[in-house]
Amino acid sequence: MLLLASVCLYSCKDESVKSTEDLLQQITPVVQQKTIDPSIDNLVEGTMGVRVFIPANSLIFEDGTSATGQVTVSLEEFLSSADFSAADYLPCPAQNCWRPAE
Repeated sequence: MLLLASVCLYSCKDESVKSTEDLLQQITPVVQQKTIDPSIDNLVEGTMGVRVFIPANSLIFEDGTSATGQVTVSLEEFLSSADFSAADYLPCPAQNCWRPAE
């Protein structure tokens, strides 16, 4: 139902949608990447307005060592349940989270 509504709303634009894959590609949030210096405070800002603050020296590996040098962070902005659906993420309400579809 959501996909049908998305197709109808999207097809009202001048751009044509040739397949479901085309539609999903066009409405799925874009992965944005930024290179940061983990030794200083960083503010990563997405194109849709999401802001993520990463404090200095807060990136730690599993073995307990701090990240050094340049680090590339990725951001996907999910601002609605449709964004999660388009990216093929499923709710897991018992844990109050979203997980990738298998």
